Amino acid sequence: MIITENYDKRLHPVRADGSYAEPVDTAQVVTGHTALRGMPKKNAPIESQLLYGERVDIYEKSEQFTWVKNRTDGYMGYVASNDLGKIVAPPQYRVSALRTFLYPKPDLKTQPLDLISLTSIVHVDEEKNGFGKTPHGWVWSAHLSHIDRYETNLTAVACAFLGTPYLWGGRTSIGVDCSALVQLALASCGLKLPRDTDLQENALPEVKDWSGNEDDLMPGDLIYWPGHVALWLGQGRLIHANATHMAVTAGIFQDVESRIRKETGSTISSIRRSQHSPENN
Repeated sequence: MIITENYDKRLHPVRADGSYAEPVDTAQVVTGHTALRGMPKKNAPIESQLLYGERVDIYEKSEQFTWVKNRTDGYMGYVASNDLGKIVAPPQYRVSALRTFLYPKPDLKTQPLDLISLTSIVHVDEEKNGFGKTPHGWVWSAHLSHIDRYETNLTAVACAFLGTPYLWGGRTSIGVDCSALVQLALASCGLKLPRDTDLQENALPEVKDWSGNEDDLMPGDLIYWPGHVALWLGQGRLIHANATHMAVTAGIFQDVESRIRKETGSTISSIRRSQHSPENN
């Protein structure tokens, strides 16, 4: 089938010739995280990352790269084929720590096999010595929460990322970009959100009566500029992953707004409010 409409290739499996692909298989991520690229090339820019346990639909596969759609947020791209494996069992738990290790044995003195990050999903076959056994290693059980149990303090989750290096396309506490910081914080609180700022902005309800006054903002509100997002903390401060400091930082709202206007000419495009803002809890 040839596509005539202007489909968003971030979300739709449209081939270079304009034809629409159908999924041929499913898989899950078997490494701590893996790059999702816009092209099947090792030096192609990272558009996003897939996290351990995330399920994907496969559209095309070669020895080196697999074209997939992440079931978590619908984002499409090419991932290293070796970082995918068969879906072995439904996940029961979600990583609720910022990051944790996978060990070869239920012993903290063994050399870790990998590092898995916040919101990664795991299946546990067995428990021993405070560890849970997954198909790919043992994880400290206290760093897991039941898959249906979520955090309730959105700003606290976001602030746990303070100091994390900025990484374009990053979705872990090893490196994160502005939209992923928001996506991960909200996911920890039980709300799925798209990957990129423009998609997120359109997915959340707008605060239409915002006057431009900080007093109208509530902790957890999302402040969007073209291509950027920050999360309101209250008391004149916000948190965001930004390229100015190359890190997740908390800053004064007026200072950040002024700097963005000066450097890019952009003004705030909208304020969005999630169900985890105080008035919605």
